[in-house]
Amino acid sequence: MCGRYSLRATGEELTERFGADGVGFEPTYNAAPGQSLPVVREEERRSLDLLDWGLVPSWSDDADGYINARSETVAEKPSFAEAYEGRRCLVPVDGFYEWDDDPYYVGFERVAGLAGIWERRVPDRRQSGLDEFGGEGDGQEVQETFAILTTEPNEQVARLHHRMAAVLAPEEEDGWLDGSLTADELDPRDEPATVRRVSERVNDPSNDDPSLVEGM
Repeated sequence: MCGRYSLRATGEELTERFGADGVGFEPTYNAAPGQSLPVVREEERRSLDLLDWGLVPSWSDDADGYINARSETVAEKPSFAEAYEGRRCLVPVDGFYEWDDDPYYVGFERVAGLAGIWERRVPDRRQSGLDEFGGEGDGQEVQETFAILTTEPNEQVARLHHRMAAVLAPEEEDGWLDGSLTADELDPRDEPATVRRVSERVNDPSNDDPSLVEGM
């Protein structure tokens, strides 16, 4: 699975890397579920937007979201199928963490795009005890969330975990966004990376500084 990652690029650098209209973003060394993080998506234009990590299906009343979706079943699972068909995104990262008793950092040589899906959930204003003309349900913001697809690990990651995030090659990114690249084509990628044991400080999402990616 992928439950923590780093993204040390600025919003301007991400705009240039992905050719997308951008938003302001401060680099992070410990991106965690529930945080608002940049993804690249394509609706009327290609844009870099901040979405919450943890996909909540549009029909769900549950506030808890899914941080990962298995590539082998994403097209079939009710929680993911609609997003897979029509709401795909790229999740920019330059490394991620895995745990094998101790935490390890898998750092890339470049900013990579992970295969992701996103969802938009409009809160139901007609809550229990309220009529359709308004009430306490009014004023709630639309919730936009995302999940990262996972696949079988490559040789480097297999020593740490039985799953890994689906890393796209640069030439695959357009195909993922437009739907021409299917989930069953997301084989493990041997993205050039360094793997090193890191401090257990990464276990706490409130810790977010350069020392987290430094080896022990």
